[in-house]
Amino acid sequence: MSKLPANANLIVETAKIEAYLLNLSHPRGASKANYFLSVGFRREDVEEFAAALKEHGRTRPIVQESRSTFGEKYQIECQLIAPNGSSRCIRSVWIGEANKQYRLITAHPVSEKK
Repeated sequence: MSKLPANANLIVETAKIEAYLLNLSHPRGASKANYFLSVGFRREDVEEFAAALKEHGRTRPIVQESRSTFGEKYQIECQLIAPNGSSRCIRSVWIGEANKQYRLITAHPVSEKK
C-alpha cells in the first residue's frame, strides 16, 4: 500500500481540533471528541494531538483514494499512538493541495471487526 509522500507538508488546523475533534458540544464531532479525550488527548495540548495526527498521516498506509470537488482525498488507517500509551486504529482523511500539501479533513476511530 502507498503512503503520502515523505516530504509532504501535512496541515492540521488548530481550529479543526479545538472546535471539532475535541469539542464535546459539536453536533457531529462529539462522539469523536469523547473517543480522543478518553485516550488522553486534551484541548489544553492541541499541538500534541496535531503532531500525532501528522505522524499518523505520514507513516500509515493509504487505504482509499477518491476525487472530490476539493481535490484528491486520501483515507489513512490504523495505529495512532495516544498519550495514554495505547495504539489506536483510527481513520484520518486528507485532501491533497498544491505543492505536496495535505490538509486534515477529519479523523475518527475505526470500528473493530468481529
